[in-house]
Amino acid sequence: MTIKWIISIAYLVLTFAIPSLGVPSNIYFLFEHSDIFFLVLIIILFHSTFIREFKEVNLKKLFKYSFFSFSVLFLINILNTSFSEGINPNEVNGSLLLFFLNAATYGAFLEEGIFRFCMIDPQANKKQQYISILISSFLFSIVHGGGLNIFFIGIILSFVYIQTKNIWYSIVAHGFYNTIGILIYLISI
Repeated sequence: MTIKWIISIAYLVLTFAIPSLGVPSNIYFLFEHSDIFFLVLIIILFHSTFIREFKEVNLKKLFKYSFFSFSVLFLINILNTSFSEGINPNEVNGSLLLFFLNAATYGAFLEEGIFRFCMIDPQANKKQQYISILISSFLFSIVHGGGLNIFFIGIILSFVYIQTKNIWYSIVAHGFYNTIGILIYLISI
């Protein structure tokens, strides 16, 4: 088990499993913002990889993969559910603008860091990649409420990561998808 998998498991346990069991109010603050801790941890531990891969991003390829991802994800949502199914205005803490910025940037970076960068090795053999994709996509789906469309979103973003061998492509595709989804939701309310 690598350090990346340990980070992923710790993230899931501290951010989702323990709080869902009920945490006494006097220690809830330890879990409430644990995602920030994991984002900072990933950046500190793997900053050289993030910087190197960022420098290797090809804008034409980035646009191609973002457009491909969004098109497939949009189709999945049209066939399965509405874009706004997972967004409940009453659950958005603070301003809608802050929620929007979080989903488009920080959320996409953190989730791609945990569910793709830490759980999937793009250099592994095909069998290991498929197993990692299924586990990663399943956990990604569970964290987002368990929808089948979210599972397929995880698979598409994993495909982008494996094909490009660069986490920035899936981060941008994820952020682009979240941005368009939230904009469509905002237009519809």
